Amino acid sequence: MRRSVTIRFFVRISLCPLVYIGPDAFKHGLFHVGLENTKLRVIDESAFNSSQGIKSLTLNNNSLNYLPELVFAPLTFYGDPQETLLLDDNPWRCDCQMRDYAKWLQSALNIWVLHCDAPQSLHGKVLRDVPVDQLTCDCPHLTSPNISTAGSTTVVPAGQRAVLKCGVTCCPAAAVVWTTPAGMKLSVDSDVTGISVSDDGALVIASATSANSGSYTCLAANYLGKDQATVQLTVTGSIK
Repeated sequence: MRRSVTIRFFVRISLCPLVYIGPDAFKHGLFHVGLENTKLRVIDESAFNSSQGIKSLTLNNNSLNYLPELVFAPLTFYGDPQETLLLDDNPWRCDCQMRDYAKWLQSALNIWVLHCDAPQSLHGKVLRDVPVDQLTCDCPHLTSPNISTAGSTTVVPAGQRAVLKCGVTCCPAAAVVWTTPAGMKLSVDSDVTGISVSDDGALVIASATSANSGSYTCLAANYLGKDQATVQLTVTGSIK
């Protein structure tokens, strides 16, 4: 008699400077994904579309402010004792950005609780217990991000400072993620020597070298959508 064997795969990316999870980031066959204690700021709504078998997902202790409406819809949490979804210790903003997710949450009875961090009036409250009409933003008009890179440094002598602009127009505010020519993703709380993202979304290279030449992409995302733009940087000469 042949016995079927179930192979379960685990992925753990704890304590890594991860800031963004894109579409279809995880593939079929995964059982557990651990993403705790990173600097994760943005999860694409289709991040788990190709990994419906995940039963254990840890997202605690990150920098997440909101969740897209259907981000967990591909996953099948039915109350099995092995199922875990941990969302604690993120700066969740229970405002308009969580409205669509909160509506979906009403029909997803086995999804674990999420506690609001902001606004102050909802601090500590369980999102599921907050009436949807209280999830609002102070915006004259709700808009998805639109990026302008005007004023960016495009050519810089080696050893000089380069500033790559990512001016974002939208409401509510967007999370900004930069991708370097080497594929590194950076956000405002990334800790990388010599390169940083400022509060206004600009990428700042303190002392440019030839290794910094290349194409940089800025992505801005809020719950209404995302935009991205590219800046080409050329570093001339060498540091003497």
